[in-house]
Amino acid sequence: MTRSDALRAGGGTSSLRTYRYVRLALLASVVFLSVAVTQQIAAGVPLRSISALYYTPGRSVFVGALFAVSLALVVLAGRSRRRFLLLLAGMTTPVIALVPPPLPSGEMRALTGSGCPSGLDRCPPPEATDAAAVGVLSYLVVAALVLTASIVLAAAARTLDLALVVRTVVASALLVSLGAWSAYPSFDYLGHYAAAALFFLFIAAAAGVHSAALPEEGTRGPGSARFHSIVNGVLSVLISGVDVALVLLVLSGTAEPVLGPQWLLIGEAVGLGLFAAFWVLQTVENWNESNAAAH
Repeated sequence: MTRSDALRAGGGTSSLRTYRYVRLALLASVVFLSVAVTQQIAAGVPLRSISALYYTPGRSVFVGALFAVSLALVVLAGRSRRRFLLLLAGMTTPVIALVPPPLPSGEMRALTGSGCPSGLDRCPPPEATDAAAVGVLSYLVVAALVLTASIVLAAAARTLDLALVVRTVVASALLVSLGAWSAYPSFDYLGHYAAAALFFLFIAAAAGVHSAALPEEGTRGPGSARFHSIVNGVLSVLISGVDVALVLLVLSGTAEPVLGPQWLLIGEAVGLGLFAAFWVLQTVENWNESNAAAH
């Protein structure tokens, strides 16, 4: 074991390398998901959204990539408001992965060979909702244990303060709301899209908060604080704009006649691309940051 090992007191070098790998792993997860979507479309699979990858042979990639994104965001959580918003975003991605999106009966038949039960125009398959129930319960238990452990460890290290308690309460409220809603049938139809909307909302908020703080705090990476502030601000506006537009279009149910059958796929791809751009900027700015929790 070398002196710079992360488990020893002088582990700055190893910690820096670990945080860099985590940041790069998140970007790799986005590429991983993008390749799977592209391959399925090239193979003739009639995907109308990235979420529909759940019902194709790319399901394992879809679920795995989202859990990898979640893990990276949680690992990089810190004490700043921006890092807390990223933590909340990381808490929503497992729900996106585990809860299948309801699809129109015709699209479901094209992807799986069977449509919705008689009388339903849109649905998730019963076997998918059963799997989601198991997955969501498992996630809630693990997330609750992680939050409890974070409080215990902070108390043991004498770093527990009011801010950490408040943020833990907020995160716990998110989990309680998820658990309560998952018991209702509406969750099977809206849970996936609600989690996705929250994810992009938290990312947009994180970019906006960081943009506002940069002129005073400065930047730790290459480029001026003004440059990073402007780009983060633009990304915040674009991500929130795409998010709100997609939510309104999904709720209206009138997008397809005007924008075509793949409008949601295009919208999700734009949102994913903006998130990737935000994370590239974060990676460049924090490339030499060896203690993510410090900011």
